[in-house]
Amino acid sequence: MSNHYQSVISLLKRGLPVEAQIILRSMIQVLIHLRLLQKDERYIDTLIVSERAEQLKLLNVYTEPANNDIFTPSNVHFETKKQLKKELNGFRKDKIERQAELADMKINYHYVYRILSDYEHSSLSSLEEYMDIQGGELMSFHLGYDFHEYPRIFYTSNNLLLSAADFIHDIFKDTFDEKRSLEFTEKLKYYHDKFVKLSGIDPDLAPND
Repeated sequence: MSNHYQSVISLLKRGLPVEAQIILRSMIQVLIHLRLLQKDERYIDTLIVSERAEQLKLLNVYTEPANNDIFTPSNVHFETKKQLKKELNGFRKDKIERQAELADMKINYHYVYRILSDYEHSSLSSLEEYMDIQGGELMSFHLGYDFHEYPRIFYTSNNLLLSAADFIHDIFKDTFDEKRSLEFTEKLKYYHDKFVKLSGIDPDLAPND
């Protein structure tokens, strides 16, 4: 999560808000998983099974006869595929919208993740962010150095990072004594207030979960 955050800041400094928001979308995904772990530590089992399901999807592609001109599967691949099918027993991974709902983060999904999907998948509408249109005419393209979205993206990325730290603290709270736990909570509030001041955004107007 901290690497995501550093990537967002680096891209913002270079005037690349669209690319920064693609990373922002990934931060939402990570935060949803952390929130679900915070709510129920057994969610780690779901993550493990989900990973196995992704492996099966890849093996399905790799062993598909129509793809023999691309891949050369061996008996090991077919045997592993058979074992995974038996192990998963029809398991289906929840879609991200359902995960967000279970994590009590629907507003984050609809307000951030879903909107930023256009940037992630390079839809035609996302191209507008790179265009300078005046009077219905295309005047030029933005090739970096676009800073008008900086405050909003900066605030959102900081808010997500602090939320992640809060979730992680709660997940491992049994390893902290009361004094250290209180110190951590106070630091979170300090950095949150500091980021709000730096971004210049009214926290009462900003989205939250």
